Amino acid sequence: MPLFTTLTTERICSEIDAAKYHVIMAAPGIGIPVADALLRAMHRLSQGAVQVVLDVSPSVARLGYGAHAAVEKLVSAGISLHQHEGLRIGVLICDDTGWSFASSPSLVEANPAGDSDGFNAIALTAAQVVVLRAELPAINKNEQKAVRMSIYQSKFESAAFTASNWVQKGVELFESAKMFEPKILQLWEYWRVKSRGEQADHVPDYFHGTYFMLMSFSIENFLKAALIQRGESGQSGDIDDRIGYKRIFRSCVAEGKKSKKCFPDDLKTHDLWDLAEKAKLELREGEEDLLRRLSRCAEWAGRYPSPLRYEEMSGTEKFANGEIYSLDWFGKNDVAKLNEFIPSLPKRLRLHTMHWEGDNK
Repeated sequence: MPLFTTLTTERICSEIDAAKYHVIMAAPGIGIPVADALLRAMHRLSQGAVQVVLDVSPSVARLGYGAHAAVEKLVSAGISLHQHEGLRIGVLICDDTGWSFASSPSLVEANPAGDSDGFNAIALTAAQVVVLRAELPAINKNEQKAVRMSIYQSKFESAAFTASNWVQKGVELFESAKMFEPKILQLWEYWRVKSRGEQADHVPDYFHGTYFMLMSFSIENFLKAALIQRGESGQSGDIDDRIGYKRIFRSCVAEGKKSKKCFPDDLKTHDLWDLAEKAKLELREGEEDLLRRLSRCAEWAGRYPSPLRYEEMSGTEKFANGEIYSLDWFGKNDVAKLNEFIPSLPKRLRLHTMHWEGDNK
């Protein structure tokens, strides 16, 4: 066997499929094809004959060393899996043959597809195979649980602290809310007719609160996306605690605190006025009023019969100018305002958006 060789994904799968006694796979991460090959080997060989060592920390999948779904398949199947954070080289041992190989993150370089792309592996001697096999520690249930929790944390961080996810959800909520607009306009026309003392067929109020609640949630997602994006790009400004949500969350969890308590307060709130201030959105005339009324709808009026505090039943709030105004109303012009305001947010907040028709205002 040549000293220098190339381990492509296809060859790794082929070597695993050819193993007759045992397989050891150590790498920063793996993809679905390799996971499937390992599972085939687990079902084909004796119990405990397949052992896997991976780094399932949150940064691995983000860098492109593998896929969370691949690790989840292994964990769900009960395969022997060790967690080794910081692992950046690979080892494959099939029976008495082994290789040490370099695994490149896809963000930097694609793994070789064949010998012509270069050599990425060195064949191990028989003695090295024996030593490596002996050094592998035994699996215990606590470690398996820790691996599973690490996978969940990695997926959670990717979902919660990626600005584009919040942008996409904002778009979805906006487009969903617009489905109710004909019903809202029909309801308001009915109210106008009745206010003039004229007869009209009854129009039930099923969608009014829901429409404005969804619009509020849409704006909320865009504003939170802006806060996260600023942290990702290092644009800290003068709000230190706004930057590095992921780093702060991870540090908090590492201290043994519950993830819910570690989740940033900025990303929990429904207060659109507060979020707009923190996202440094320059508001135009009438937009403070709109945001405050929508916040009330998101916090309780659009989904519950009452707030948690009876003081909020007043339906009033002090605005930035020190004056107190009513929040307990919506009017026909609000629909037009929302259809102008929300599509303008990506540009005004400098958000990175793609393939949304509304993103041209």
